[in-house]
Amino acid sequence: MERLVKTLTFKIGEETRPVKLNKDSYKDNLLSAQISKALGLIEEFFPSDKTTIRDDLDDIPANKTISFLGDRGTGKSSCLKSLVNILTEKRKDICLLETIEPAFFDKHRNIMELIIGTMFGKYEDWLDEQQDANRHNLLVELSYAFQEVKRDLQYIESECCQEDSELEDLQGLASSIGLSASVKKLVDAFLIVEKKDYMLITIDDIDLNASLAFEMAEQIRKYLIIDKVVVCIAGKSEQLSDAIRQSYIRLYELLLEHGQISIDEISAMTEAYMVKFLPIYSRIYMPTQDDYADCRLVLADNADNKYEYESVKIALLELIFVKTRFLFYNSEGQTSLIVPTNLRELRALMLMLFMMPNYDKNAELGDGITNRENKNAFLNYFFNTWTTCLSPENRVFANLLIKEKEPSLFNHLVINELKRKFRLSDVLSNPSVPDWPILMKESCVNYNLSIGDVTIVMDYVSNTRTDIETRRMLFFIKSLYSIRLYQYYDELTDSLYAGMAEQGENEKKKTPELRNNVLQGVPKLLQLIGGSFYTISGDQVIRPERNPDRTRENGILDGEEIKKLINEIGNAAQDEVSKKLRLAEFLMLISSHYFYTKSSSTNIEELSNSYRERSEVYYTRNLGSAGNIRYDVTAPFFNLIDIKATYSRFSKTIFSIAENCEGSLYRKMLAFCNRDKDAGEDVTKQRHNYLSATTIRNMEICGDLYQSMLSHRDKCDEKSMVKQFQAFFKGVADYGISSYDYDDDQRYEIKLLPFNIISEFLEEISDEELEKFFKKPTVNVGADEFIFLREAEMTFSHAWKAMPKKYKHPDSEQFYREIFHPEARHKYPRAEIVANFRRMINEGKLNPIE
Repeated sequence: MERLVKTLTFKIGEETRPVKLNKDSYKDNLLSAQISKALGLIEEFFPSDKTTIRDDLDDIPANKTISFLGDRGTGKSSCLKSLVNILTEKRKDICLLETIEPAFFDKHRNIMELIIGTMFGKYEDWLDEQQDANRHNLLVELSYAFQEVKRDLQYIESECCQEDSELEDLQGLASSIGLSASVKKLVDAFLIVEKKDYMLITIDDIDLNASLAFEMAEQIRKYLIIDKVVVCIAGKSEQLSDAIRQSYIRLYELLLEHGQISIDEISAMTEAYMVKFLPIYSRIYMPTQDDYADCRLVLADNADNKYEYESVKIALLELIFVKTRFLFYNSEGQTSLIVPTNLRELRALMLMLFMMPNYDKNAELGDGITNRENKNAFLNYFFNTWTTCLSPENRVFANLLIKEKEPSLFNHLVINELKRKFRLSDVLSNPSVPDWPILMKESCVNYNLSIGDVTIVMDYVSNTRTDIETRRMLFFIKSLYSIRLYQYYDELTDSLYAGMAEQGENEKKKTPELRNNVLQGVPKLLQLIGGSFYTISGDQVIRPERNPDRTRENGILDGEEIKKLINEIGNAAQDEVSKKLRLAEFLMLISSHYFYTKSSSTNIEELSNSYRERSEVYYTRNLGSAGNIRYDVTAPFFNLIDIKATYSRFSKTIFSIAENCEGSLYRKMLAFCNRDKDAGEDVTKQRHNYLSATTIRNMEICGDLYQSMLSHRDKCDEKSMVKQFQAFFKGVADYGISSYDYDDDQRYEIKLLPFNIISEFLEEISDEELEKFFKKPTVNVGADEFIFLREAEMTFSHAWKAMPKKYKHPDSEQFYREIFHPEARHKYPRAEIVANFRRMINEGKLNPIE
């Protein structure tokens, strides 16, 4: 049986007004279940077939209070208005009073006076109509009923939680007790004049006036639970419950102070009162995001043109992209946190985006005015409205990040704030992240921390904190990164065009400025990335060799050999250049940073991480004379963006050679990125297309690509390093994710095209050709320290058994367990085990390693 898909309809111009559905339109609406239940309850209380009317037991009217319960903006007011509208069409026997707004309820106007006042307004209208003698007599009877109720009303205390003994006198007590009877009499007389059988009283936002909510509830419970009246209220049950709890606390303040009653007892009393006031059987809960995220969406303009979307959660993300180019994704079984959790905010955001002109992809330079206005409008929503769902503390954090405009400081700021908020400095080690200890140091230089570093810290927080507040905070951080990445990418592509046109003029009109910035000339996009999208530990995306002295995904390149190769290229004949050039290009693209050592016993794990503490910018540092170069298979994600700068780290002329050699990787990548484009001979457009096909500019895609790399890790079981590299880069080349653009009626797929060329290149070289550029051993530099640890990852027991007995003290193992807290079957990176052994040596719990 096909599942009925509900429809959510938003109309232009009705962003802030409750929706009023009729007896036909409500049936496939999102609120149909809520409205149907309310109609069913009213039919049960007041059967339209008069032969089925039953008398209440012992003449005590049942509590006929119907409640629409939910957060702000979830459709409660729309349910009330729709219910009244549908009953107007279907039930001519029910008197429908105008909805009461508790905003007018104060110390001088209680809820009963507002209801009686509404009824009296209709009475005055009747007086202005022509009347026969019978109707005149009925109105006179009604006026007497009004007078009696008014007389009894004056004795209701403004503070209903006071005990009856505090009422002014016995006459007032009698009148208060009699108010229920006089109200019943008034309703009977009113219905006779109205020629109706029943009355429906609707009260919206009963919890809005929190200070007087208990008084309102008490008056409704005492005086409006009568046989011909149904009260239908809307509110947030948690807020109403809290208001009642606070009233009880004030009432029993002295008993609480003397310990004669507890807060738990107050809470139990509150819950009992809520059940009595709002019967569970007649509570109607409003839809949540889970209920409407998959609903079909219809947007209607003022000309009644309708635009249909498959689902709410897809429609919103598509509108954001089409109007601003900011990209958000839902994940399997989960809705993106950018989708508002209440209907009011969702409708406002949807219609704001719908009314924007579409993003102009053909703007000549920069975004164009329309594009900038669209982006600014959305960012204003995201920064000022969406962030209200964060806790006050997290909003302060979010505002701090929003205000930070310096890209080179951003990663450092995020890591420091996460360290502070989640006390991460207390986490001495992280089994999956050998770099963890140094990331927790205060000595890290701000511009040498990368997005990859930020990601592993956020992943740790995400894996250890599952509450919704933390999830929202991490989503905000990742979204802000995506926004900044896209903005800085735009600046970089704009500079391709602006630089060509304005270079000459700028040379004449240079503004005096100091040149002491170590990031002078580095694009903001690269400063924000900080040299790497990923921080990997050696055994994550490519299987390590069985030889424990070397991992495959990162390790050490021989800088001297690379220098020789580049010199050979400069001196070789033209027909000999291509293959050597491609090999040099590959080595340059996987190069991350250099390190040096003054001591032959210095450990590589420390060397490879120490660049974060150095004052020089590690990803711009010249590598032409470096002897030891750290390579990383994920380095090309960064290095390909400014490929000229990447090549220039090794040689001033190598990029020019690659640019003019048709067989170079660069020329092949440039051509491949432009194969389906119309750039022609326009070099600037060609470079733009290359950047578009090369640059990761969304953190959700960055994370999704990483998961794809992890899933491919074990698919290649070749012993050959070249084959492993080729399989890795082929996996990256094959990766794709759809955007909300269309290409020939198909969703456009985002792919990283240059990796096809890298993968193809690796098919043409052998292990022998590549091996000469990789240094051995990579575990140590000139030392055999801890050489007995023969694997990249080991369990605790495996590592301990591998250690020769001569190094152990009688209490060494116990001490090791205390500092390491090992899990029996968990494998730890070699670097972490070495760090713990070294600590034991320093503290005299282990004999020094020879």
